[in-house]
Amino acid sequence: MSNPTVLAVLVSAALGLGVLTVVRRATFQSRVTPPTAANGFPLIGHLFALAKRPSEWERILFEGMDPSVNIVRVFLPGRVLYFTRGTEVARKMFTDSTLNKRPATDDALKQLEIHETGITFNSRIDSWKRNRSTVLLPMHPPKNFQAFKLNLLGLAQNTELLIEGIARPRFIRSLAPRVTVQFTELASVLDQVAASAQPVLVNKMLNLLSMDIIFDVVFSVQNRESQSYLSSLLDPDLPVSEHRFLDMMKGLMDGMTFFLRMPKWGYTWVPSIRSSAKKHRANVNIFIDALQQHIDDKKLEIEGVDFSSTSNQLIDFSTSLLIHPETSKPENLRELQSILRAAIAGGTETSANTMSFMLYELCKNPNVADSIHDEVVRVVQDVTGDGQGDVTSEIVGKLAYLEAAINETHRMYSIASMIGRELEQDHVFDGYTLEAGSSLTVLTQANHMSEKLWDNPQKFDPTRFLDAEKKTEGGPLGLGFAFTPFGYGVRNPGEALAMMEMKVLVANVCRRYKIRLVDPTATVKTRLGLTLQCLDLPIVFEMRV
Repeated sequence: MSNPTVLAVLVSAALGLGVLTVVRRATFQSRVTPPTAANGFPLIGHLFALAKRPSEWERILFEGMDPSVNIVRVFLPGRVLYFTRGTEVARKMFTDSTLNKRPATDDALKQLEIHETGITFNSRIDSWKRNRSTVLLPMHPPKNFQAFKLNLLGLAQNTELLIEGIARPRFIRSLAPRVTVQFTELASVLDQVAASAQPVLVNKMLNLLSMDIIFDVVFSVQNRESQSYLSSLLDPDLPVSEHRFLDMMKGLMDGMTFFLRMPKWGYTWVPSIRSSAKKHRANVNIFIDALQQHIDDKKLEIEGVDFSSTSNQLIDFSTSLLIHPETSKPENLRELQSILRAAIAGGTETSANTMSFMLYELCKNPNVADSIHDEVVRVVQDVTGDGQGDVTSEIVGKLAYLEAAINETHRMYSIASMIGRELEQDHVFDGYTLEAGSSLTVLTQANHMSEKLWDNPQKFDPTRFLDAEKKTEGGPLGLGFAFTPFGYGVRNPGEALAMMEMKVLVANVCRRYKIRLVDPTATVKTRLGLTLQCLDLPIVFEMRV
């Protein structure tokens, strides 16, 4: 097909979709619908507005609106979307059981190999419930368990939930010692880097460390890539460490961003976009193949192990799934992959980027870092009688100021800048009728930085979470729905894992080191894909006296 013909087809399609948009506008004028967002264009709707950075969307879409307006209607070719700010619509969206489908097309999910499987995007109820259902784990460990060198992590006897297993209290309590071991090993090299005053790209170090931890937790694999990176700073002749799976994770996240945001017609008909789609599909397949290899290796590792011993041991997460007959059935392979994929993503992307942003703010606010240090030393002393004792799960539960600082980081740097749901039926919000087949998106970042919802929102102030009054409507932390960093509900398998990892690591960093920016005037660099990512952030570590 010649280029002029292709252009004619695209122009005709755009005109057709534009006419459909106009017709749909007229169709819903008789209903009480939200006001149309500002900055719309004839035929192509709000494409140009949504091409801006999401951090600008509230300003762009609500421009000229009365401050009381919290929801607007947005038109794309052939499609209507709704964007909302404030807490009331967010509360209903997160608590209405009929609003449980993520805004992703079936085709996009097929491209990503997560269609009707797993838990995050799964809209097939029977599959979703199976991933949430109770799994009976073995009451006993295998004979000769130590011969297989399985870590004492994972899930204990009795019952756990498939995807919740990695967030269950028993599992989380077992995680703190493992994270402490990882940090202690890292600190043996980081102390040398601190003595040399060599800058560290903390975003890189923390991404590698998070991947080291999650592979230990999920597969009992010891990578130590974060230590290799620090060693390369001390010896330029050493190769710079690049975690193979970390690169795959970045490729996977880029692929998810592409397919979840790009309409099917774009990567079906536009040659340049089709080329990008091919590359992203390849990255998804590379990740899945590597994940399957780890699953196969774990199967071989536990093959023939007798789980009838009478003593009690703990196991890693992948083993807990593979030894259960329902999960390990061949027909459930995609389910198993999706569960482990969600655990790996939840335990790396969220924690590494949040900790990077937090260390940036601690450099800008050394008094906060000192307060965390003092709290950690005091609580460790009270619990263990030794101010240098390990940061255990019991101690983590008493570090209120540290938790407040992590929450403040989540507020100022929303890893998920927006959270959406698909409307499978008409819904009424704020007196407006929202039509079925559309999507509803809460502008999380806008809420987190709203002057109407927070005092002095531009200031990094952890005490706002210590002094906050609990709300009758509940919500995350009981603070209502002005603060929803992980959304709200049961589709957040990595939240508890990420929080425990961050608390243990930041507590140890602040207790052991002082930190400063290489350039005190530098602003943090970010990249927004599916999540908000921290780019190169050089920080100098100094040993505390």
